[in-house]
Amino acid sequence: MTAYFMKLAYECNQENLFNVHKSDLKPIWERLSREVSEAYPKRPITPGECQAKFEVERQRFIQFVSLTKSGINLDKKGIVQVPPKKWERFLSRHPEGIWLKTQPLGNVLIYQHVFFRETGLGKHIREAGDISDGPTVFEIDSSDEERPRRPHRRTKKRKMDDYDDDDQQNETRIPRQSVAYQSR
Repeated sequence: MTAYFMKLAYECNQENLFNVHKSDLKPIWERLSREVSEAYPKRPITPGECQAKFEVERQRFIQFVSLTKSGINLDKKGIVQVPPKKWERFLSRHPEGIWLKTQPLGNVLIYQHVFFRETGLGKHIREAGDISDGPTVFEIDSSDEERPRRPHRRTKKRKMDDYDDDDQQNETRIPRQSVAYQSR
């Protein structure tokens, strides 16, 4: 039943049905419940059980990835082959991952597609000094030309001496007053 459930979840993923908020997934759980119950009439499954099953499979995939990300091999049945020291270290961190010693995960490609957000694919990794496919780097103009200054916001009250050079050249020295202090 798990393999069929994951196949249906993969089909929903291909239709981009999982690209919504978690609160909007209820129609997907109802669809999965209906289709699994039709395929397995002796064991009907509710939408809540579908949601719980999906979360269990997501956790199983995370455990599988955390164990196999360092280049561990799988045997013919799909069971992970790990040295004893690595098992001890893994089980100390993930005691619920004991199932990996005796059971295969299933079709790993389907799990990777359904739970694509759980693993980093390394598409955005850059090496130091590798600018060939990075953002464009602009050269800094070091000419001695004076650039016009951009006015900046002032947060304090202005005094008479704080006016720009333009105001001094034009002889416009009218102080600005806040609305609360204007006299009538």
